[in-house]
Amino acid sequence: MFGGDKIVKRIFSVIISALLVCIMMFAIPGAHAAERDSNEVAVTAGDRVRYCVYVQASDNTLSGVNLTVNYDTDCLEIAYEGQTKLAEMTDLPNGVLNADESGTGAIIATYADGIKGTDLSDGVQVLDVEFNAVKDSVTSVSYYMEELFDFSGEEVEYIDKSNVYSNIFVNGQPFGKEPIPAESSEGQEELTETNSRSEAASTVTACIIIAVIAAVAVVMVIFFIKLNAERKKDKKKSNVKKK
Repeated sequence: MFGGDKIVKRIFSVIISALLVCIMMFAIPGAHAAERDSNEVAVTAGDRVRYCVYVQASDNTLSGVNLTVNYDTDCLEIAYEGQTKLAEMTDLPNGVLNADESGTGAIIATYADGIKGTDLSDGVQVLDVEFNAVKDSVTSVSYYMEELFDFSGEEVEYIDKSNVYSNIFVNGQPFGKEPIPAESSEGQEELTETNSRSEAASTVTACIIIAVIAAVAVVMVIFFIKLNAERKKDKKKSNVKKK
């Protein structure tokens, strides 16, 4: 009469769906954080904005890079020095740079050297680009590191993309946070340790939340199973009395 079995199944299905959503909420951000990053910046028309992306991984040799930087063409335009665009890969002279000739707001930097590679112990600046702000706005510059690998051994080894960093400056001053100099391994180690502690704390919190939800789910399922059983017993007693 009450559809007890259907209620239990429905509740169990909802709880399982909720658990999956919670797991995805904690898992998905971590999956993209290492290869994507965005820097928001407040600018005034006439400001000079400099954006740098670099890699530091002391245990690796850089053999390949495929980097895309995106910026808002309504607010920023690549600066010039004479006839030369101020976008370069000075630490990777064999790199190929598409300095947004089409004006779409996408700068593509690629590098490949499977013979010698580039040492990363002191850090390597993959891209250095300067923009002129054309209007007052809060805008952003972001990167997507699609490929980052080491081919100095017998096979390709993919470098952890958490070793990629970006800094943004307005009129020569770091915006929002102090820059991390590529040549400073000490600062890198401290940052890595801080990030590790933060990630560990987030993981523990996620596990606690999931465990609590799972415990509540078990209790609710048991409760409704018992409730359904009692209702069936009451129904049987009622049918016996009628007879």
